[in-house]
Amino acid sequence: TTDGPLRILCYLADGIEVDVDPVIHELLDRGAEVTVPAVLPEVGRMQAVRIRSLDDSDLETDRYGIRVPREPWSTIDPEELDAVLVPGVAFTVDGDRLGRGGGYYDRLLAETPERVRRIGICHRVQIVESLPVRPHDVRMHDLVIIEEA
Repeated sequence: TTDGPLRILCYLADGIEVDVDPVIHELLDRGAEVTVPAVLPEVGRMQAVRIRSLDDSDLETDRYGIRVPREPWSTIDPEELDAVLVPGVAFTVDGDRLGRGGGYYDRLLAETPERVRRIGICHRVQIVESLPVRPHDVRMHDLVIIEEA
């Protein structure tokens, strides 16, 4: 890990993805530098944008209907992250991931060193036996599997 506070890229769930807002609250309370993805005007690209809180006054909704921090943004270079929480449509127990087809996470994760922990977050029903894997797909180091209530 790097010196200083934990630097982690989380995500702001869209209602389909596992809600990690409680995790974000806890990380912020513990002094972590929490970032969330923000889509860049350049198609298929996103960046890690710092988030101060989950208060409505600090967030807005982007053109995709996703919550993002209000501008002006402060970013963290993907190389400086310690971990990334990654949503997905489906995962295998080996860490293969199926996203929504835009390649946003794969492109961002490709910019992170191997030491950056990639943690897939999913519901039990999202675990499948196998997925088609392409050369640019980035495998997760770990999975957090949420059991259904």
